Amino acid sequence: MFGYKIRKYDYSFEKVRTATAEDAIRAFEEYDWDTECALYEERIENKRYPPGIVLHTEIYDGDPGATHMTICPRGESSVSFDLSFLTGKRLLSGEAIRVMYFSEHLERNLVPELVRLFYLQKTAELRQLCG
Repeated sequence: MFGYKIRKYDYSFEKVRTATAEDAIRAFEEYDWDTECALYEERIENKRYPPGIVLHTEIYDGDPGATHMTICPRGESSVSFDLSFLTGKRLLSGEAIRVMYFSEHLERNLVPELVRLFYLQKTAELRQLCG
């Protein structure tokens, strides 16, 4: 089950929704990111988590096994992107290994492709886009 939520300027979230890839793409494209990002710049001193859309493989937040991807607008033509997922297990402890990939500036027109690849669980292709 896939879902998304919108992270707002003040780190709060809109309600988590179960959604198709096309629903998530539409939500990203229709959201008023200009206002949200302006509020973030004006009101937040410790800028750790910018506004963005967070996609999950599991609808329930906090699931340690969930793969998630966050896409944050960076002006009109670019986005930042991070991907986090579990891969393999540690040899001695058997604990799952969480891997993270990040890209600071991707072209905004890649958002539909990023979302579709995420929904198809094409992590190798997503990693390639990170550079």
